[in-house]
Amino acid sequence: GDAEVDLEDLGRFFTNPTMFLLNRRLGITLDDSAMILEEREPFEVRGLERYLIEQRLLEQRITGKGLDEYSVVVKASGRLPPGTVGECVYENLGRGVDDYVEKTMPYLEDQPLEPIEFDLELAEFRLTGRIQGLFPERLVRHRYARIKPADRLRAWIYHLALNSIDRDQYPKFSLITGLSPKHQWEAWIISPVENSTTILEELLKIYNTGLTRPLYFFPETSWVFAQETLVKKGSPDKALLKAYNTWKGSAYHRGECEDAYNRLCFRNTDPTTDNEFPRLAEQIFGPMLMHHSELAK
Repeated sequence: GDAEVDLEDLGRFFTNPTMFLLNRRLGITLDDSAMILEEREPFEVRGLERYLIEQRLLEQRITGKGLDEYSVVVKASGRLPPGTVGECVYENLGRGVDDYVEKTMPYLEDQPLEPIEFDLELAEFRLTGRIQGLFPERLVRHRYARIKPADRLRAWIYHLALNSIDRDQYPKFSLITGLSPKHQWEAWIISPVENSTTILEELLKIYNTGLTRPLYFFPETSWVFAQETLVKKGSPDKALLKAYNTWKGSAYHRGECEDAYNRLCFRNTDPTTDNEFPRLAEQIFGPMLMHHSELAK
């Protein structure tokens, strides 16, 4: 019969194919805590801790609760610096969250639609899953964090599934909201896709290959390459150089080569030199870029 694939798994695969392969097929789980927690500084809430506090604040705000009741819990947890410094840090986090909520709320005010359960036959695959976050006008995905290529990909995969399901009352647009690299609110619209089933079939075939060997596809690095060639119309050489620099990283930006799973599979190699690298970057991101536009702030 057809190979059954869960939509959530398909999304997770494309956010880190190497990790998915090692976890799922080989049962290898590596500790990659470096990715989550940076050095702790006494006066700042860093990395994951800040993210967790902000996500909780966001939930509180969207459900209409105040800062104060959550403040008590956070302080008791020892996550904030003591005294007035803690108060300031907290107020700043709160302000950022407030601004984000204020700009995101208009898209969450309509009556939500029931989640869709679906079962699609595509080429030799059966794609099954559940889509939530649906409103009459659009599917909304929001997170108080920088919008990364992996987030765009995941939203794109859900969007393709939504566009492949024939249900009249459901929308064909998606919206992603999050933060820009400068920590400002931003939102992207994904427009309806005519050939969504064909694109999904291609992605499923790539997924299938990625379960048998490491793929030369890395969301950040491949995104930089695709942006350079498809959007900025730069030369392939320049695009490969930019991609290599993204892969290697710098003092300010952790390269994907440092990901524990990538280190295991691509140690001491430069995967951007493999022919599969540019091909997959354009094949995966090309259709997405054609349907992707920033919402005017």
